[in-house]
Amino acid sequence: MRNSLIINLIHFFFKYFFYFIKNIKHKGSIKKIPQRNKDILLIVGAGETANLIKKTDWDFYEKNSDIAALSYGVFIPPYVNFFFFEPPNLNGFSDTYIDNYYKNVIPKIILKLKAQKIKYLFIKNAYWLKENLLEYDNTHSFFNWSVRSDNTMVFLKIIRFFHYFKITEKALIQKNASITSIIFWAAARGYKKVILSGIDLNNNKCFFETNPNFSNFGFLSPELHINNDFSNKFRKKDIDVTKDHVSNQLDYSTEDVIHDINSLNLCEMYVTSNQSRLAKFLNIFEPNNN
Repeated sequence: MRNSLIINLIHFFFKYFFYFIKNIKHKGSIKKIPQRNKDILLIVGAGETANLIKKTDWDFYEKNSDIAALSYGVFIPPYVNFFFFEPPNLNGFSDTYIDNYYKNVIPKIILKLKAQKIKYLFIKNAYWLKENLLEYDNTHSFFNWSVRSDNTMVFLKIIRFFHYFKITEKALIQKNASITSIIFWAAARGYKKVILSGIDLNNNKCFFETNPNFSNFGFLSPELHINNDFSNKFRKKDIDVTKDHVSNQLDYSTEDVIHDINSLNLCEMYVTSNQSRLAKFLNIFEPNNN
């Protein structure tokens, strides 16, 4: 049933209807933001390769691209145009990790918001939050839906359908990992090049664990604090801190999904380092050559 195109579309519209009813009085949605004025979108995740971006490369990205971030990746760029924020699943991590997150991570996000270092904040699963971040300017909740099918052909048909009707610009449609929805969203908004940094798919290790510039931030490693019952549901070789663990399927990995997204040619896709697993089929972006 989950591999039926019709069942997937019915599931999507059913979920969207109830989201719309629940959020009809809430602040603006993701479709309200102005049109892009750059052709390049750099997406920064929490993986270790985010540490490898040189200062000269940052100069290029800040001048020539919009910058999106997810997870801890928001703390790397000096300025972020779009922060796609997903609070940690309260059942997925230890109490120590959750307490630390609200003590050390959330306040630093709020500081960046108050300093206007984040232009737009989009919150997924806001009901997991212990604090209300929707009170800040340019902060929005949004509708997110995970493709049910694990069949490649059905998945591609669904994405073509949503892309044709511009649904991927108005809602975040994903398979396995949150990063997939941001790629669809970027393509729907007309970005010609999408560059992935810190989207490594090697392990759950974060950039701040080996970067001395973050030694005083007090962040804890998600990898060391995932609850066993939670982590055992997922294939170890495909775990990454950018994953949405709720929808992961063992036989259709995030690497497979991004490979299939790339085959659609919705935009040119790159990574910033050959240390990402995605470098097996995505080219390395060289700022000096652009």
